[in-house]
Amino acid sequence: MTKIRLMRIGDIPQVIRIANQSFYEWARYTLFFGKNMVEKMRDFPEWQFVAEERENVVGFVINELTQRGIHLCWIAVLPGYQGKEIGKKLLEEVEKKGKQKKKVCIYLDTPFARSFYIKYGFREEKVIYRLLKEISGKVIEKPEKMRILYLEDIKDIIPSLEEKTYSFLLAFFSSFPYEQEKIIGIENGNRWEGIVIGKTNEFSQEIVETRFLWGKEKIKALKSLEYIASTQGRKWIGVETESKEEAEEFKKSGYREEKNPLYWTEYHLLKPLF
Repeated sequence: MTKIRLMRIGDIPQVIRIANQSFYEWARYTLFFGKNMVEKMRDFPEWQFVAEERENVVGFVINELTQRGIHLCWIAVLPGYQGKEIGKKLLEEVEKKGKQKKKVCIYLDTPFARSFYIKYGFREEKVIYRLLKEISGKVIEKPEKMRILYLEDIKDIIPSLEEKTYSFLLAFFSSFPYEQEKIIGIENGNRWEGIVIGKTNEFSQEIVETRFLWGKEKIKALKSLEYIASTQGRKWIGVETESKEEAEEFKKSGYREEKNPLYWTEYHLLKPLF
């Protein structure tokens, strides 16, 4: 019989092993997951639960509280115990406590488990589409009018960006100075027609992620990033958007929505508790 109880410090090794074996995405990495799990246990000790069978931990759910409600960070069940509604029981425990504490909702984002949450009453709020294009084994030409951007260029660029200014600056300084070559503009006379800022994926040198993409020449800007990444022998370029229509445009240029464990489409889901 499955017992749901509060997580204890002594459960950490078993919880990490479940994460290692259950997750496809980077939550399976102990370096990433272990630190974040301990922070949640420290800050919200009454909101972390495990599922136990015959005194063995076989599942867990980790949460944090925000002004919005309960943020469900991770839920997992050990392979071999999946399909026995253990995940459902963990979720019900969070909902029960949330109602007791008058929390408005539970919300989360997930790459692979959308159907699980929809089944139990969550609704989709938004989708962040993430698409990949493989550039290895292909001829990648240098686009015209591309130019690497430097610190001094910021002054000339920001008047064109308007509400995108801070997004640009944050992305700029995430790549500057160690990946300076991935800060690229498409220049036409005295106008900027496209800007792209890329950064190597935290967990794989093979993926260059697009951190900022702007302008009417987005495809040309992406091709510039593809060119730079190809000179470094990288394998994939990743791009993200919240627009389904824009995602379709990227697909026309060779990008695909894949279930890549390091770069995935993200579904944001919510369940009201009242």
